[in-house]
Amino acid sequence: MSVPASARYNPTGQNVDVISTVNGGEEASWAIYRGGGLVGMESDNTRPPADVPIDFVDWPFSKDGEQSFEDHLQVVKEEKPMYAVAPDVENGRDVSTVLEYADQLDSHAGVVIVVPKDAHPEDVGDDYRIGIPCQDRFGGVPWSIWEYRNCEQVHLLGGSPVRHADFKHYVNVRSVDTASIVKAAYRGGFWNEGGWHKDTLGFYGSLEASIDGMNRFWNGGVSVFGQERARALPAGTELPEQEREELLTRGEIPDRWLHIKYPIELEAIEDQIDPNENPWPPSDTLGDGDRVPFPGRAAFY
Repeated sequence: MSVPASARYNPTGQNVDVISTVNGGEEASWAIYRGGGLVGMESDNTRPPADVPIDFVDWPFSKDGEQSFEDHLQVVKEEKPMYAVAPDVENGRDVSTVLEYADQLDSHAGVVIVVPKDAHPEDVGDDYRIGIPCQDRFGGVPWSIWEYRNCEQVHLLGGSPVRHADFKHYVNVRSVDTASIVKAAYRGGFWNEGGWHKDTLGFYGSLEASIDGMNRFWNGGVSVFGQERARALPAGTELPEQEREELLTRGEIPDRWLHIKYPIELEAIEDQIDPNENPWPPSDTLGDGDRVPFPGRAAFY
């Protein structure tokens, strides 16, 4: 008897939900849904338009101290997401305090994630999913991977799909989130079959391809909840199709723009861009007349 793909990556045989965070972007959100993923946001960031469901509300860890727990809780109450992240166990917040926060979030979210940075993962217990930070820029994994081996279930927070793959044989991964695929999409890159690739898919096409690739890597296809989310979208909702036929080829993009890696660099010199040169494919911008792609999550630039 063949073993289900999902069972190879977590011992419970349950799917791994793939999540990407956005900062106000509607088209980016639809690209994530087309790939079979879930859309998330930090609680203090700009929400996508109202017709976009939010299934993951992240604690703004990179701006800790600027957001109160009460404000974070209010966003979770309004969104009622599948996933909500409690404030990290650090900066004077001990385990008992964070677990009290988690108890409050638990009334409004399907799964609460607790991130023990200044406490051992086993000190949190099994009532909540354990979050493992995967971004070296923000300190990386606070504990050896072996310290997470007894956790009943874990969520991989941020970082690259490559880093996520390193964990699959050691801990029971049940969900992952990343915005690194957004950054890669600006350069025409996407993640699939265990590695990074480049093609002329445009920003949204690359983002969709990465979500699809991550789903296939972890689950062999879209997760169960990802399928349920697609079916539960408001009546009449149609996921916009990627208009690939409008994309410019790499040869049609002026060479001098190919050397600019990040959107923030383009913003600094936007007034110098000749609009007749069309430096980016049409699908890479959010609206008519835009000449710079949507900057995405600021923490990644």
